Amino acid sequence: MLVTRAGSEFDSIEDLRGAVVGFSDPASTSGYIVPSVVFTEKVLDGESLNSYFGQAVFTGSHDATILGVTEGRIDAGFTWDGGIERLIIRGEIDADDLNVLWTSDPIPLDPYSYRTTLAPEIRKNIKKAFLTFHEQPESEEFFEAIKATVRGNV
Repeated sequence: MLVTRAGSEFDSIEDLRGAVVGFSDPASTSGYIVPSVVFTEKVLDGESLNSYFGQAVFTGSHDATILGVTEGRIDAGFTWDGGIERLIIRGEIDADDLNVLWTSDPIPLDPYSYRTTLAPEIRKNIKKAFLTFHEQPESEEFFEAIKATVRGNV
C-alpha cells in the first residue's frame, strides 16, 4: 500500500508527483517490488517510479517507512498493512495518522520450498501438512495469534 501522513498536502497520487517516496528495501515484495511493477503498470501507465517521484529513498524497513511518513521525513511510503497494524498495536502510531492512497491485490506471504531430491513420500507429506494444517484443531491457536481472517485458502 501507498500511504501519506493524514493532514498533509498529499491527498491523492497526483499530489505526489515530484514528492519524496520511501521504500523499505530493494528485496521487499510489498515495500519495493510490487510498487516497481504493479503500481507503475496499473497506476502510472508504465511511467517509472524515478520519473514520477522527485526522490526515492530506501528506509531500511517497513517500520522506518511508516514512521518516516508519520513524522514528515518522507512524503509517502510503500509498505504492507501488517507493518501498520504492528505499529498501532505497539502504540507508536494511531490508525488515523495515515491516508491510504493505493492498495495492491493481496500478496502471498513468504514461499516455502524443499529440495527436489527429497524422497517423493517426504515431499508428498510436506505438501499435505501445509495444505491441511487449517483442518487441525491445534491450528486455531496459531491462526488467532497471527490474526488470520482467511483460513484454508489454497
